[in-house]
Amino acid sequence: MDADAITEEVVRRLMEKIKKEQGTGEVPAVSKGPPIDSSCQQAPEAKKLVITQEKAANISPGSKVSFPKGTIITPLARDIFRDRGVTVSFEQETI
Repeated sequence: MDADAITEEVVRRLMEKIKKEQGTGEVPAVSKGPPIDSSCQQAPEAKKLVITQEKAANISPGSKVSFPKGTIITPLARDIFRDRGVTVSFEQETI
């Protein structure tokens, strides 16, 4: 068996196990779909701003910053903000 065949078999067995545990009976067929195109863009609602330690270090100590709702702030960036007295708030979504 090649790697793809092994992967397909493992997925099939896992799906069977899940379906049995859930009591739904039917097991969906595992198909080998087209490769994922890494150039595809995500839907706009899936894009999130990520604040890393590098970005956080560029914000002046004692500043007040506001980010869009859903922004991800890494743990190291949070530490930098806390240590430098940066106040962080999040904007509410407007419709």
